[in-house]
Amino acid sequence: LIGFYVGKEALGFYFAAFQLTLFFSLFASSLSLILLPKFSNLNHKKNNENIKSLLSKSFRYSMLLIFPVAAFMFINSEFIISLFFSDNFQESALFLKLLLVSVYLQALSRPLLTQIVSEGNVHHSFKIGLVSFTTHIILALYLVPSSFFGFDTYGLGVLGVIYATIVSYFLTFIFSIHLSRIDAKKTYILVLRQILFIVLMFNFIFLVSIDSFDFFQSFLFSLFILILYFIYCRIVGDFSNEDYNLVVKALNFRILWRYFKKEIIWEF
Repeated sequence: LIGFYVGKEALGFYFAAFQLTLFFSLFASSLSLILLPKFSNLNHKKNNENIKSLLSKSFRYSMLLIFPVAAFMFINSEFIISLFFSDNFQESALFLKLLLVSVYLQALSRPLLTQIVSEGNVHHSFKIGLVSFTTHIILALYLVPSSFFGFDTYGLGVLGVIYATIVSYFLTFIFSIHLSRIDAKKTYILVLRQILFIVLMFNFIFLVSIDSFDFFQSFLFSLFILILYFIYCRIVGDFSNEDYNLVVKALNFRILWRYFKKEIIWEF
């Protein structure tokens, strides 16, 4: 669609930004592979409380893990583009920032969709996918070209595709919340608290004018934002002592090495 209506050069800028977001899709897919058998086993035992607990934790941990990476990439997007491609691809920096919003929503939806499928509700997953796909196509055709079959449209080019993607993933996210077993009210409160921090972060970024920063200053600023994020999550109760202990264990080299020897090396 981009190549046809906008041109190959614009497609190249988009693809450059898109490649840098593939990590989030890989993370979401890996998480689904882990969660699906666990949800299926709990569903077979009709252990509804543990299903809700696992779903709530997987959603919250996904949010806590993905947001710092997305925020770091957002703040340092210009430098990341230059590092992996060249200064000639700086137009991709804006695309990367917006794509991070879409893949963030996609990654957060994955645990919810996995739980829905684990119960055999494939029809729900199909309906969500159909609504998302249809919305994406309609919006893209309305936003990307400057005219479509003689009708004037917005002509936003690459931005139109990304906006359509964000809206479609947002709908997927909303429907997944209501069709899964997660507590919708608590989830919306959690999301609203995250949005509040994002708004505060944007205001802070605007005040300090990070456009004038060099790479080292931008890197330090992004680390400062991440520290503020976890302090904020700690204050509002989204990052508990249990979460802290889990992170410490996950970063403990000895524990990782014991797991690696047990699960990987001894297999051979």
